[in-house]
Amino acid sequence: MNFSLMRLIPYIVYLFLISMFQVLLAEPLSIGSAHIALAPLIISLVAIYKPQVVAIWFGAAAAFVVNTGSPEAAAAGMIVAALIAIGANYFKSRLNLDSLPAKVAVVCSGSLLFEMARVTFLSTSEVFHIFAVESLPSTLYTTAVAYMFLLFKDRYISYDRVREVF
Repeated sequence: MNFSLMRLIPYIVYLFLISMFQVLLAEPLSIGSAHIALAPLIISLVAIYKPQVVAIWFGAAAAFVVNTGSPEAAAAGMIVAALIAIGANYFKSRLNLDSLPAKVAVVCSGSLLFEMARVTFLSTSEVFHIFAVESLPSTLYTTAVAYMFLLFKDRYISYDRVREVF
């Protein structure tokens, strides 16, 4: 196998994006208690578009970046991120992920799994209340962001299409 450092640069940029988002933009972009779960979003997208091995190691690295502030949850986060990558890659091989709703469903399920694990491992009391108040709105918010991103990526919305309307 021909290894090149150039293949790693996009994943390093994704990890940098996740870390900078966590530090700078997570709080200003949150709406009430709902926040964008960027790590499971990017992990799911990498799993949809890349091979399984790449998705697993990237998921573990992204979970490590997300959980640097709480090392007690790092191992659980890495396992959950690897499960998100494996699940998204499994559905990629079984389903027709050429359709936009299927991609959005995979991202939504990955975000929901990530939020459930976050609430379960980091919360000590009122797990169901935190899940209903924070995790479900965050999953819906992340799904809406993924839907908008995939609309642009799959060229359902583009500059030319908008220009045709006006």
